[in-house]
Amino acid sequence: MSRLSFLSVPASGRRMMCAALTVALAGALGSASQADTLRSVVRDALRTNPELAAIRFNRQAIDHELRAARGLGLPSVDVRSNIGTHRDSVKTRLGIETTDPWHYHRDLSLVMSQRIFDGYERAHEVSRQKHRVESARWRVADTANSIALRAVQAYFEIGRAIAVLAAAKSNYNQLIALRSRVMARVRAGHGDRAEASEAGSRVANAQALVIEAQARLEDAKTLFRTVVGRMPGRLKSAPGARKALPRTLAIAIQEARRAAPSVVATEHDAVAARAAIGSAYSRLYPKLNLEISGDAGRGLDGRGDRDVDARAMLVVRWTLFNGGINRARISEARARADEAGSIAANTRRQVEQQTRVSWTAMTAAGVRVPVLKRRLTLLRKTRAAYSSQFMTGERRLLDLLDAQNEIFLADAALRTEIFVGQYNAYRVLASMGQLVWALGLELPSEAVRPHRRSVLDGWSARVSPHQHVDAGPHK
Repeated sequence: MSRLSFLSVPASGRRMMCAALTVALAGALGSASQADTLRSVVRDALRTNPELAAIRFNRQAIDHELRAARGLGLPSVDVRSNIGTHRDSVKTRLGIETTDPWHYHRDLSLVMSQRIFDGYERAHEVSRQKHRVESARWRVADTANSIALRAVQAYFEIGRAIAVLAAAKSNYNQLIALRSRVMARVRAGHGDRAEASEAGSRVANAQALVIEAQARLEDAKTLFRTVVGRMPGRLKSAPGARKALPRTLAIAIQEARRAAPSVVATEHDAVAARAAIGSAYSRLYPKLNLEISGDAGRGLDGRGDRDVDARAMLVVRWTLFNGGINRARISEARARADEAGSIAANTRRQVEQQTRVSWTAMTAAGVRVPVLKRRLTLLRKTRAAYSSQFMTGERRLLDLLDAQNEIFLADAALRTEIFVGQYNAYRVLASMGQLVWALGLELPSEAVRPHRRSVLDGWSARVSPHQHVDAGPHK
């Protein structure tokens, strides 16, 4: 595959979806260049997060493992040099012993070995490493989308925490004003001390809620710093991601099961594990090498003569028995392949589950938000009516205090539901592996660049990110 058709989304569809979200992001930016936007936050997270950096280095390391596997098809050249002194001692059958004096000698040998037949070990190993490279490549994409989603979560968590803190402060101010009215009634003789105590208790509780909301905001900032690598600035409101999503849940699930980076990575792991079975079987075959060697020495016989030896030989090595190790390795490789296949199947199920749960939460929030808004509006009207009735003695103080408490709870629930809806829309995109580019950002090069083809492969492997494929020798 010469270039990455990321997630196999049609080019026109990708451009339309990306453009929709990018335009929405641009509209949300306005003219405030100093504010943190969702896009800039995700970009910083991808640039600085060490987890993504580790996965990128892993891809680079496996690239070198592929190069090493290709090197199995090249000749090996060894050089050996000796220098020193020696002497020979010979004893005949008659008991006559002849010992030569110590003499100096030196020699240089060169051996070149080329595999002619290795039981297809190199071919299987190259195929295995190719799929390991592809797996590592898609894991970079999966990790990038995961970190992007965490950055989105941190972004919205701060917005929600700020909104809840504002609601808590508004609740506190409302109760302060109400307590002042109650105290004025008590001083005028229209109320009792019990009402003043109850109002004071509610004020203290509201103050505790403000402190708790401030703590939650600090927690959100800590999460932001952990994911993004810095403290947040002033956040701009982020656009929704609904325009970038498929029309139906069925389409989203189909896309996620087919092309989510985690799914594709585990499928390549399964193919690599099957190639390892071939590598294990290669140990049962004889090995045929061509070995060309040359040796030049001086002083080998003590007289300073020069000796030159050159050979070109076909060498066969065949391990007939080694304690059953080779058969055990084959059984192990088969079990590993079954394990990898099961992991791939389980990953597809997990991706589908995450997509379904996120879609359900998103759609439920879309229905609940208007209901909560209407409830909040009605509660505020109720509070206004209770306030007037309280001043005329038609309502108890507890009714008014309870109405104010309901307003705060409804406001906090509304803010949370808005967050849930926004976050899960982006979570669906992450499940499909489309979050990063939907935000108009680029994936790391390790996630885009496929393995490099080489004339040394000697093996036909159709690397597909969307299906299990087998490799076989050229015919």
